[in-house]
Amino acid sequence: MAMRNRKFYQGQAVKGKYKTALRGKYFLSHPEKNLRGSKYIVFKSKLEAMFIKFLDNSPDVIKWDYENPMNTIPYFDPVQQRQRRYFIDFVMWIRSGPVL
Repeated sequence: MAMRNRKFYQGQAVKGKYKTALRGKYFLSHPEKNLRGSKYIVFKSKLEAMFIKFLDNSPDVIKWDYENPMNTIPYFDPVQQRQRRYFIDFVMWIRSGPVL
């Protein structure tokens, strides 16, 4: 609980394949909007943390999910000649307003 008051996320720079990337936990203000109902999301970059914050705080987003293994797109890799899967990062349901 104390971590939520300091920042919207707690992260650290991690050296690796993509040089330095911010990784950490984003503590949700509205966990009921997350499809899994978790209290925090583990993110892999600052861009993901910023998008999670947007989804969490936007009144037009009804529900959303992050890196669910059920949300995959199968495709054929012509270079390696094999079937592969693309894992979708974000899925969201938005509220449709009046169309003018």
